[in-house]
This record gives sequence, structure tokens and C-alpha cells, in this order.
Amino acid sequence: TQPTTPTQPAGSTASNGAQVSGWAKDRVNVALSNNLAPAGLGNDYRGNITRGQFAATAVKLYQAMGGQAGATGASSFTDTTDPVILQAADMGFVSGVGGGKFSPDALVTREQAAVMLSSVYTKLGGEIPAVAATSFADDGDMAGWARNAVAFMNSKEIITGVGNNNFSPKGDASIEQALLISLKMFETLK
Repeated sequence: TQPTTPTQPAGSTASNGAQVSGWAKDRVNVALSNNLAPAGLGNDYRGNITRGQFAATAVKLYQAMGGQAGATGASSFTDTTDPVILQAADMGFVSGVGGGKFSPDALVTREQAAVMLSSVYTKLGGEIPAVAATSFADDGDMAGWARNAVAFMNSKEIITGVGNNNFSPKGDASIEQALLISLKMFETLK
């Protein structure tokens, strides 16, 4: 006999036909109805989101919250010419990873997501207070440039911890989680 391989649960289908986890379906559909999902997310939202996809999500959130996206300038990155990523960079939502690179296919970390969303908020006129540290037990694992954003997003219950008073700043986020935190920001801060 052949060994059986475990299969991922089938999940549910969002209103746009994408596969989502059952627990996320209703909120993902609300995010879709508020035009928060950019093109290029694929058809399975249970997978991890890339830096390029999250940059596009940040632009969609900014537009949904009443911001006007400007024209795209010349690329400041050597590894992408994607106009949405360049637009996100021009608006200050994203920055590179060093060496003139953006790394669009790298997975976005939770702390990067907090910084990108905070940048959307400040572009809309909001202010992010400075903090010396967050209240998370893994604050020492967090990049200094992310602390203010993480503390703010957590205080607004937009991006919260992962349990046991940890934030998991270097952890990944799924596409459905990215849409849900975008929706939470849209509902909380618009």
C-alpha cells in the first residue's frame, strides 16, 4: 500500500472565488466589498503574503480610506519595476531592504506589515506616537524602526499579539490575515 499524504482542509471560498480559511471567510468578503484586495493575490488567500503583494494592499487601503494615489516615478529599486510597488514607495508606504533592492517576492514580516500600515495612516494625516519599547515579551526581537508602528497598531487592536504576550515580529502573515488587518484599519481609523 502507498502511504497517505496529509491534505490541507478545503477551507471556504470567498466571494471572488479565492480559497480562504473558514474562520476568515466572512471578514475577507467584507474586505473584498470595500475594495481592499489588490490584483495579483492569487486564488488561495491561506498562503503567506509577499512584500510586493502587501505593498499593493497598502495602496488599496490608502485609496479606500480616501487618499489619492499619485503618479509613479522612476524605479529606485534594481529588482522590481512593478508600478504598484513603485507607487507605494513614492508614497512612503514601503522602503527597500538595502543595496537598492526591494525583494518583492520575500515574505512580509509582521513588523514590516505594521510599519507599512502605519505609513498609510501618517500619509492620511495621522500621527504615530514614539515609544521606547512595546509591552510584548519579545520586544527585544523587534527592529527599532518598527517599535512605534507595532505599539500603535497593537493599541488600536489592528495587529495584535500571537499569544503568550508575544508579537512575533519576524513571523509571516497570510494573505487573508493581511486583508483582515487592512479591513480592521479601514473600519477603525477612517
